[in-house]
Amino acid sequence: MKLFKTIFIIITVAATLAGAAFVGARRTRTNINSVAATDSKSATVRTIREENDFYESVSETETESVSETAGTITAESEAYESIEPETSESIATTEKPSVTYSAKQYDGSISEDEYEFICTIVMAEAGAEPYEGIIAVTQCYLNAMKKENADAYTIHNKYGYAKGKTPDRNVRTIVYDVLYNGLSVTDEPILFFYAPSLTYSAWHESQIFVMEIGGHRFFKERV
Repeated sequence: MKLFKTIFIIITVAATLAGAAFVGARRTRTNINSVAATDSKSATVRTIREENDFYESVSETETESVSETAGTITAESEAYESIEPETSESIATTEKPSVTYSAKQYDGSISEDEYEFICTIVMAEAGAEPYEGIIAVTQCYLNAMKKENADAYTIHNKYGYAKGKTPDRNVRTIVYDVLYNGLSVTDEPILFFYAPSLTYSAWHESQIFVMEIGGHRFFKERV
């Protein structure tokens, strides 16, 4: 009987100890799982923060890049705006000394084709001359048309003018003013001219000398 009680007590104690060990093990696993979950959440939070920091740095870099690009575009725009457009006033580089306008316009009819033709001749003969020199050469041509009562093409052949060149705006404007608006540098009926730096012309010098402009000497006819 005593032996039975002793065995019963031993079994009871063993069961009690086993139950306590089981409860302790469950608590340990629960704590481990809780810690693991906490560590996982912390890692996730750190990852999210790191990603946010990365995107913020990328955003700042892109913003700086856009700002630099905008600054460059603005600077270029201001540079282009500072360039003044070309105007007829800025193109005109020659002065207009000693020139006058009068009513001495050609009575005959000068067609548009003749005007264009005369522009090419004047460009060839005096394109590099000063403003008043271009006027004087055009006057010679116009006076020859009046004297001969001939068209522009006839004068070109009879007076031995150079082959035409494409005229610039300056020459076209001057020729127009001489032919249609009475622009002139002298009231003398100049007809002839030559360039003494290129050759000496005894025939020209036998005429009545009027003036020298630029590289040309101008004469009126000796009657």
